[in-house]
Amino acid sequence: MFIENESINKRQEYLTYIKGVSFKVHPNKMVIGMEGKDTLDYLHRVSTNSLKSLKPLSKAVTLFTNEKGRIIDRTHVLVNEDGCFLVGNGCEKNKLFSWITRYIITEDIIPKCASNEFSLVEVLGEQSTGFLSLFLGDKFLELKDNNYITFEIDGVKNYLFKDSYNGADFSYLILSSLDSEKIIDYLNENKSFYETAIIPDSLYKSYRIENGIPKQPFEINDSINPHENGLISEVSFNKGCYIGQEVIARLDTYDKVQRVMKGFVFEKEFDVELPSKIFDYEDNEVGLVTSFTYSELFKKQIGLGIVKRKFLTEENKYFINNGNGKIELTITDLPFNYENIY
Repeated sequence: MFIENESINKRQEYLTYIKGVSFKVHPNKMVIGMEGKDTLDYLHRVSTNSLKSLKPLSKAVTLFTNEKGRIIDRTHVLVNEDGCFLVGNGCEKNKLFSWITRYIITEDIIPKCASNEFSLVEVLGEQSTGFLSLFLGDKFLELKDNNYITFEIDGVKNYLFKDSYNGADFSYLILSSLDSEKIIDYLNENKSFYETAIIPDSLYKSYRIENGIPKQPFEINDSINPHENGLISEVSFNKGCYIGQEVIARLDTYDKVQRVMKGFVFEKEFDVELPSKIFDYEDNEVGLVTSFTYSELFKKQIGLGIVKRKFLTEENKYFINNGNGKIELTITDLPFNYENIY
């Protein structure tokens, strides 16, 4: 009975985070400042989305891909009067900064790695929109999917923009690193009747996987293309050339996409190094598990990964091997829900 009550308490704790207002501080982020008159034209030429006509206070999402059409990073572009900020998905060895700056030759662009100057705070939970609306008042009404807003706290300028994936909506605050803790305290002190908290990493991981949100370096990396992890909507097929364009366009034109991102429900809990290979019972390598967690919401071990389309049949059974034996799994669509888990 104690174990059952403990399990109920953990589920209830999780629900308070995803149904209320939660803050997730992202320490591993990449923020790049770019100034100069050629900034947007340059980013338009080297990334997947159409950017050159953006105006100050506009926001767009674009991907940087390599020559094979595989993803370096997914970024938000926040345009200002002098250039823009790029907010990357991760900061793996400054990979995004190195990739972008390697192609700047004669352009009027001054790039700057500004990650240490800012903190990136995700605001999530079913009541987050109401909370931000109350906190920012009429200013919040200006926030759309294709722009960002600025606001000041104690004379410090901060930024807010929205994002969504698989029907999950959330917002990002870009805060001065020197004042980020003070600003989060300020938000908590002015929460009115809302319940606010910093969500633990383990529960945020559950939230991300349950909603099928790809993240670097797990489902966003240079072994995966945007057709495979559901980010193809962030590729413009009308803008002309960019790095990786030929491969991505060919995959689309000739329906040659061989892998897709899927969810997994495992028969039991386990631990394994990632990525972990998936097999069927004819010993075919079917795909890879790239993320997994125990879901307090569904009371199941679940995961994300990339699967070869040709093996996706109702008759097939799949497993991974964690060194102690075979762990069977079911492959499902995303996001997770009770219908596709039970």
